[in-house]
Amino acid sequence: MPPFASGELDEGTRLLLEVLEVHSTDKALDIGCGAGFIGLHVARKASKGHVTMVDASLAAVAVARQRVAQSGLTNITVLPSDGAQAVLSQRFDLVVTNPPFHSGGIQTTEIAERFIREAAKVLRPRGRFYLVANRFLKYEPTMRACFKTVEEVGGNTRYK
Repeated sequence: MPPFASGELDEGTRLLLEVLEVHSTDKALDIGCGAGFIGLHVARKASKGHVTMVDASLAAVAVARQRVAQSGLTNITVLPSDGAQAVLSQRFDLVVTNPPFHSGGIQTTEIAERFIREAAKVLRPRGRFYLVANRFLKYEPTMRACFKTVEEVGGNTRYK
């Protein structure tokens, strides 16, 4: 079973959920949603808002849609999308991602860097963007190029 489809929350996702600030009226986007753990968490907290979850993997979209249906939450849309491509015309208060850093077994920062650039395009002024990553991955230069303020809001020895 692919890791995104497992029933387990990985340490990075758990860390992200602990520090994530969600407002009840947020219009939120989860890029690379996988099984939908982050999006479902946000939808529960943004009870008067809406969450759009996107993933390039049709298998992940199917799993996320199944989890949304089981949750009974009605404020979520799950779409197949290469990054944020399907929602570039929309604007969001909150964008979250736990991006993959392997593609075909090769370590890469390209996918996450594209997610960062796309998040900057769809975020409303004063919106919030949260990304969790392994500590050794250097996303800060891309984030500083795309956002006025970049700060680490949580972390441990392995994740930031």
